[in-house]
Amino acid sequence: MTRRWLCAAGTALWLWGCAPNPKAPVQVMAVTQGKDGLYGPTQVTLTTVSDIIALKGTAAQLVGGARIVINPSDPELQGSGALSAPQVVNIFLKDKGGDVKASYATHGDVLWPQDFSSWNMVSLYFNFEQATLYWLNEVGATAQDVASAKVYYDVSYTVPGASTAQVDDLVYVPAVQGFAVLPLKALQATPLAMNSGAVANEMAHRLFHEKVYGGDPLSSALSGWASSLAPSPANVLQSVDDGLADFHAYGASCSTVYGCNARFLAGSVADSIVQARDFSAPSACMTAGLQNVLKSYGFNAFVSGGYDLQLGTLLAAALYRTELATGDRRTLEKAVFAAYSDASAASPGLAQRIALNLNQPNLFTLGAVANGFVQHLADSRTQLELCRQLGDRLQLPMTDLPACPPGATPPGNCPSLLGTP
Repeated sequence: MTRRWLCAAGTALWLWGCAPNPKAPVQVMAVTQGKDGLYGPTQVTLTTVSDIIALKGTAAQLVGGARIVINPSDPELQGSGALSAPQVVNIFLKDKGGDVKASYATHGDVLWPQDFSSWNMVSLYFNFEQATLYWLNEVGATAQDVASAKVYYDVSYTVPGASTAQVDDLVYVPAVQGFAVLPLKALQATPLAMNSGAVANEMAHRLFHEKVYGGDPLSSALSGWASSLAPSPANVLQSVDDGLADFHAYGASCSTVYGCNARFLAGSVADSIVQARDFSAPSACMTAGLQNVLKSYGFNAFVSGGYDLQLGTLLAAALYRTELATGDRRTLEKAVFAAYSDASAASPGLAQRIALNLNQPNLFTLGAVANGFVQHLADSRTQLELCRQLGDRLQLPMTDLPACPPGATPPGNCPSLLGTP
């Protein structure tokens, strides 16, 4: 970015070096989705920002110039003794970066970004702020659950098997306990940083990781199952993470002026990807082929083939259809989140199910996970409908869902595969 030092008279005032850094609430222009579904400049109020130039606050802490190298064979990981989470993060974070600097002009009491990066970054912060409000106000997360994480903006990000740094993406990176906003190379109608649904989706991945894996940067339970035991448990875990992230991104979209949007990635990724991830589609049903892949493919082949996203879409479809039938999304959201971690012996959460079955992975099944969601629903009507939809969209027999009440008969909107080997 080019630093602007000019102080203008009248309505415009350059902030860098020319004016104080206002604290929240701050009136600022950002790119948001309108009622017509299109993204464009909108006046918003940031209520959590403490530094509008460096874009830091309780919703996010933006960092520029960082370099992340995800290398499981990094020599620093091979030493003797267990590493703490901060030590692991420092190994993968090769350059910690520094403050970003956004540039604004003032028009009345409203700040206007003065270059693309400033528009992108302030929109990104606003989206994190809105995602945080969703988790606090609708899902029942605590302030500690959503305490601001680092957001590595325009970061150099290298993953195993890649000869160059990754581009054109927005991801939560457990290994550094932060988000990575990758450099833009291809033209996107709406950059992912400006896409509120994409940010909400990655925020959901963070909450899943923190609650289910205890914030472990190496996701040891997942990686252990993926590398040394039967493939199915790791495949289930990754798929559930993906599906719940999509469902929560949909839930967060319901608070926008555009409204509930199952196709929240539209305009930022290829139409084919949007179509494949559309869990509102009537055709979102389990297939015999996906059943077989879930049981037989190793983790790397399962994920590289995108089957985790396919299965996750079906879980999101079951939750979505339950919400449509009951009209009660928040009860469902809260129950699903409660099922992430629950020390109760009668209804253990996902984190506890993982711990209980580390050495007996055959007991960690898609049915067992789905049954855990049912167990955390106190509302009998919602519980009954979720059972019906899980049986339909995921083709789970009721014997896999012992927490379901009598009469939980799938509606039959999906072709029956029950009894298929």
